[in-house]
Amino acid sequence: MFPLDSTGRYFMTEWSDNSDVLAVFDTSSQSYVYKGRWKAEDSDHKMSYVRLAGDWKISFESNKRCRVLDIRTMKISCVVQGQAPQYSSECYVVNEGKELATMSRGRMNIKLVDIQTGKILSILKAGQKKRLDTLVTNKTGTKLAADCEGPILVFDVTKRCLELEITPQMVDLKEELYLSDAAISADGVYMFFTAEYKIPKEKLEQGVKSASITTIYVFDIVNKKLQHRLCDVEDHNKLGQGPASDLTVSTDGFHILDDTRLVSTHDDFVVRVWGVECGTLLQRLRGHISYVRASVCPGSSILVTNGNWDEEYTIRLWDTTTWQCIAMYRYEYDINDVQLLNANSTTLICRLKQSLQPLMFTLKGQGSENIQSKSSSNVSATPALTLTGTVEIDSSHPDDDTIDEDNPDSDPEEVDSDDDDDDDDDLDSEEQLSDDEDWLKTDK
Repeated sequence: MFPLDSTGRYFMTEWSDNSDVLAVFDTSSQSYVYKGRWKAEDSDHKMSYVRLAGDWKISFESNKRCRVLDIRTMKISCVVQGQAPQYSSECYVVNEGKELATMSRGRMNIKLVDIQTGKILSILKAGQKKRLDTLVTNKTGTKLAADCEGPILVFDVTKRCLELEITPQMVDLKEELYLSDAAISADGVYMFFTAEYKIPKEKLEQGVKSASITTIYVFDIVNKKLQHRLCDVEDHNKLGQGPASDLTVSTDGFHILDDTRLVSTHDDFVVRVWGVECGTLLQRLRGHISYVRASVCPGSSILVTNGNWDEEYTIRLWDTTTWQCIAMYRYEYDINDVQLLNANSTTLICRLKQSLQPLMFTLKGQGSENIQSKSSSNVSATPALTLTGTVEIDSSHPDDDTIDEDNPDSDPEEVDSDDDDDDDDDLDSEEQLSDDEDWLKTDK
């Protein structure tokens, strides 16, 4: 579930049964406005890899073809040139919303596509023997990163080139680097990713055992060096000296809070706030007693966290200036996608895991008036939509039969090797997964 524009009035939810259904929820009336039904002939034609592609648009893959759908009209606005890869077919908005980035058919390179026409504008060559797995981009879409069972590759979108290869050796590791949890700063200076870190013995208190902790690595892209490892050694020592416990300070996930801070969740149920440039632990947010998820709304003065195990089921709101917990909600059912309506709102929206029905909470009481007074957008004033009921999504587009003409991925300089199809073009033979890549089959 995600907002369709910056006002937060309309949210889109998705689910599948025999068909794929997209539903638009109006937070003003707290009801569904309309639904779009995608008729899938078989499993290959179902919607997958759905992502927001700008205001009121989503990108998705179906039958190895990436498309962009206009949610206002429930019609395809463009078809992406070239066949999508069998796996990892997401499209990412880059270059200030003008382009989409997606992998070439064999996952050997990255295609940059005009978001209006679907035509390929450029191919970013990775120069690797192994296939790319995951893409990450920064907020402005000026930088892209990809992993490929070893290094992390950083691309400069505006310059159309591979800027940096971050190898395990550059961060004092032997194992491969992955982007399962990663981000790039808005200015493109820092790359953040998680990896194992064995705390040095000299940092351990007496009697505390050494352990490998999943830690956030902060890499300086400009100066090509590791800047920090964000690990709470102090709390690690306290846990090691206390009663036997499975709790650790290993990182479960993290988000960019703003230009100077990161917020992270951990195995010990503590939320931590870090300074990016200095690598300093700024705050520990305690109170949760189960696995914690965090939700960051850019520009908001509120951080949302929720403990989503059945022994807790709470949502907490934190003031990002004082770091006081300003509100807490308890709920009875498993929920997903907890988030603020927009950066100036004090209303939360989430979704029941079983029924997919959205729920809304509004912050009231001390401090809420000050937050509401900052509001510069009027959610209720957003124009209402004209579609109603259930709409059949038209999968056709005028460019379906011509979009692949003059496909620039047929670069003659790109040659297959004997042991692997490493074409640098989008006309390489279809990818076959090796035994150690079987886990990718669950992505669809």
